[in-house]
Amino acid sequence: MPDFSFAARCGIGGFWCVRLSGRVSVTDLAEGLGVRRPGPFADLEALRAAAELPVARFAALAGIPERTYHRRLATLRSGDAPVKGPWPTPAVDAAEALAAKYAADWPAWGHRKIAAMMRADGHQASTSTVERALRRRGLLLPRGFRPPGSYEELAAAR
Repeated sequence: MPDFSFAARCGIGGFWCVRLSGRVSVTDLAEGLGVRRPGPFADLEALRAAAELPVARFAALAGIPERTYHRRLATLRSGDAPVKGPWPTPAVDAAEALAAKYAADWPAWGHRKIAAMMRADGHQASTSTVERALRRRGLLLPRGFRPPGSYEELAAAR
């Protein structure tokens, strides 16, 4: 095993640095530990193993909760990609066509009024669901939208 010597504490982020003696790199260390995916966490794990620190001590020095470190380490060793969206949206999928029809019939109305009209007509859809459905189709009105001539006509009628 190559000789590793501990260096001084780094000023940025509070991580401990490892000075590698010889020609072993962090990538070589990660491969030797069975790490399948490269990345910042793989580098941290390689540094922890090179310094021969227990997970609890290294996590405390790095400012990472120990439970989080163990969870990420398990994900890293399994080789699975982290689970991140897109999540299924059955409510938005069900309301999208109907919300688009209401938006086409009343183009000056925003998502709140369209959602209220849908509920008044007996359809079950929340305001946020209608907003997401309209955004998905590109029909969401910008903030502060006012139909042309609406205030001018009201002012003239007074």
